[in-house]
This record gives sequence, C-alpha cells and structure tokens, in this order.
Amino acid sequence: MRTRHWDIWARSHKVDLLASPAASCCRRRAGVHRQSILCAQRGVVILPGLGNNTKDYEVVAADLRNRGLKVGIAQVARIDWLRNAAGLVDINYWRGTLQPRPTVDWYLNKVHAAVQGMREQLEGGGSVTLLAHSAGGWLARVYLLGYGTENIDRLVTLGSPHQPPPKEGVTFTVDQTRGILTYVASNCPGRFHDELEYVTVAGKFVEGAGLRQKGASIAQKLVGVGYLQVCGEASVWGDGVVPLPAAHLEGARQITLEGVYHSPLGSIAAVEGGKEGPDKSSPGRPWYGSPDVVDRWIDAVVADASELQDAKMELGQLVGSVVPDENAFVELTDTPRRSNLPRLHTLGREHSLMRPCSAASRLKRQRAELLESLAEPSPDSSRVDELIEDMISEAQPFQEELLGGGPWQVVYTSGPLLWQRITGGKRSTKASQEFIPEGRQVINRGSLLGSLAEVTAQGTYQLADQEDPYRLPARIEASVAGGNLSAFGLNIPLPIKGSGLVDLLYLDQDIRIFRSPDQGSIAVQQRSAAAP
Repeated sequence: MRTRHWDIWARSHKVDLLASPAASCCRRRAGVHRQSILCAQRGVVILPGLGNNTKDYEVVAADLRNRGLKVGIAQVARIDWLRNAAGLVDINYWRGTLQPRPTVDWYLNKVHAAVQGMREQLEGGGSVTLLAHSAGGWLARVYLLGYGTENIDRLVTLGSPHQPPPKEGVTFTVDQTRGILTYVASNCPGRFHDELEYVTVAGKFVEGAGLRQKGASIAQKLVGVGYLQVCGEASVWGDGVVPLPAAHLEGARQITLEGVYHSPLGSIAAVEGGKEGPDKSSPGRPWYGSPDVVDRWIDAVVADASELQDAKMELGQLVGSVVPDENAFVELTDTPRRSNLPRLHTLGREHSLMRPCSAASRLKRQRAELLESLAEPSPDSSRVDELIEDMISEAQPFQEELLGGGPWQVVYTSGPLLWQRITGGKRSTKASQEFIPEGRQVINRGSLLGSLAEVTAQGTYQLADQEDPYRLPARIEASVAGGNLSAFGLNIPLPIKGSGLVDLLYLDQDIRIFRSPDQGSIAVQQRSAAAP
C-alpha cells in the first residue's frame, strides 16, 4: 500500500494530526456513511422541475442534510406553472421564437429568493450549488445569465433537457418551450460561465421506439413519442422523459446513470416518502433523488476547492511554520470507501500559501498539459509519465458509456510491445481501439507498412467484479475471436484468437489511460475526433 506523504511528514516532525482544528472537525464526523466530512460550509439550492412542487423534493433534501449540507428548495407550487400561460399573448410564442423573460420571471424570482436565503445561512461566505431537476436545469442557466454567479460555484442538473429540438429534417416535432431553449442555447451555450463547474446527470432507464418499429412495446413507442419532441429522435435511450442526447452540455462533467427514472412521482423516493407509485404492487422506480442514486452523483456536489478552503486555512498555519522553505496546502478527500486522511502537497515558492487549488481544477490543468505534451513531435516521456501518475492517483468516477464513441487512437505507450498484441504480434505504426458498450464488443485496429495495410481484431469484453462499480480503476477482460487483414482492396481472414486483461485508470470524453496488469505498461488513447 502506498505510503501517504502526510504520514511521512507528520512522523518526521512529531506532529499530532488529531490535535489540529481541522482534524478535530473531521474526527467529529468520522464514521457517518452519508455525511460530508468537509469543514467548510456548502449550501445546496434545489430547483424543481416542470409540474413539480417544493414538497416533491423534501426526501432528497433531507438526505442531503444528513450528509452535512445546508439545503434549501425554491418555493414552487404546482399551480404556479400555470403562470407560463402568460406567454400565450406573445406573438413569439406562436412563431416559436419566445424568449424566457418575462414569461418565466416568476420562477427566477423564486430561485433568487432561495439563493438569497441560502447566502444568509452560510456564515463566513460559503459556496452555493444549484441542484436543478428537469426544466429547472435550463431555467437555472437563465437565472445565472440574468442574476450573475455571486457565491454560486456549481450547477448540477438532473435529467434536464438542455438542447433545443432540431428545426430541420424532422417531422412531427414541436419545440415545447416555444423557442426558449433555442434562446438559451444561443445566449449561454455549454459551460458558459468559466468560473462555474457544470455537471449534467442523465438517466438511462428506457429506450424509446418509433411508432412503426417492429418488436417494440407500446410503452417504448409512447416514450419514443416524447423523446422525438425533445431531441428529434425516438429510438434513443433516456430517463423515460428526457433523452440522453438532450441531457448533457458541452464542456460539462457528464454523468450517465443506468436504471434511473426521471421523476420523483411514482419512484422509490416517493414511496419512501409515504406516496404510492402508479403500480401499488411495486416499490416504485429509482429516480435521481433516491438515496442509492444520490450516492452515485453526490461527489459532483461536494468535491471542490471551496469546501476544502477552511481545512487548508487551519492546517496552513501549522504547515507553513514547520516547512519555511516551501509553500504547502493540505487536501482532504471525501470519496466513498476511501480513507479521509489528508495528503500534503508542496508547491514552489512562486505560489502563494493559500492558493485555491481543488482536485478538479488541478486535474483539469494536468489533463491540458498532457494533451499539449502528446501533441509535440517528440514528447518528454518523463514529464508525460509524471502527469499520468498524477492524474490516476485519485479515484475517478466510471461511466461505461464513455468507453464508446470511438475509435480511440493510441497516442502514447510506455511499453513498446503492449499494442503489438492487437496486430497479431506485428509492429504497428498506428493503433486504435473501439469499445462498444451496447453488446460489449471490442474492435482493435493496427496499421502496417504505413497505411497500406490494416489488421482488425474483433471480440467482446467484460468488466471484472469490483467493490465499487462506479469508480476507477476498472479491470477489463477482452476476448478476441477473429480478425482480418485489409490490403490493396483485399480482405483476408486471420486466425487471431486470445484474451487479456487491462486496467482502466482514467476516462473522460476525449482521453483514457490503461495499464497492463502483467507488464505494468501504460497506454494513453485519445478519441479520434480529438486526436492530433
């Protein structure tokens, strides 16, 4: 087991970690499964979705409070949504060019009142997360555009339709927002506010189907009609209301959750709150606010620099007095099933002692530097290896869906023989790999003789059982069943068979890092669309 830097430093300087104020704060909360141990204050303001009211979110609000967060809910009644009918008198409603204001000002005012109330609760200037469900997601973007981001450092959306439906090439599609989503996408696209962290959470509960699609159930076809109105496609996956293609924002941290339904009405959370689902014989369906589902996205709410700042300030005085030649800060981790001991990081003298540096922002810089290094004609392998080790040192969320969307080009390896396997032992000048989560297929490709020939190996993969299936590292077992050689217009079958293991250490939208368990070799793959 790797020795922690803090342990070495504390023993060498005879420091009693448990005597520090920050450690005392964390010690008081130790052992609570669903409670944040972070010492700084964080407020969460929940924004209800279309047709929902404040009471629908009381169960999830109580869950978040049990985790050590201050929580408020925008005070919305179901009847309030009828106020949107004011847009009917605007000619732009009928043209499909309606703007959000003044039609939704009533909702923005309620959000602002909730945010102001949370600011008053946060003594000492804590940060606020907007936690928006369904239509509350794009309404939150409108709020941030009009009211600003003071004290707000994060927007987390749950099953929110962020993209307007296509205007051309699709029949029987009507923009249900009558142009508002188009306005939002044009005026605050993607991760619009650089100072904010954006997280989009989407459920993968049911696959829709076209009305004429054979073999599909009536329920799938009905869901498909709804998906069609939102994204222009019926045969896609979604949470039963919002399809996946519309639920994510470019530049945001994107989390897709298997088996998660859209609404609290008729869900497990509703049943636990004393309500019956539509099927009284069923315990309901897990939705975004069900406790077990919250476990899968809670890190997106709490893991950032602002919550660590108080702990850094308290420990900084101690560290700065004992290590006069180097500046330092301490980071407290709050990852499920992991130790909550702090780790000491040292910085050069040009850095200030209390420079705010969250795990997320540090990882973002390391990732950017890695991509920049790999784009160079002759990358500095020692620096590349150092960046990779830093990036994989902290456990990251795992979403199998991100494995797809390839092929992915191999842009760096620390072991020259690692990728010869996919070409049957032949030396390849260019290799790529494609995982297809649907059916768990794997396709390996390698170019020979420049680009004159290509070897393809096809097979399947499985994920090994692990303690936490939603966190990296993840072990993948691939089995190759056959392949072929393509050259000069000919396709020659090859008897390529075999299996092997690889550990996935890092994964995001455009980059992934693997390690060979037997050789220890590292390989970096980049999505082909983004590869240099």
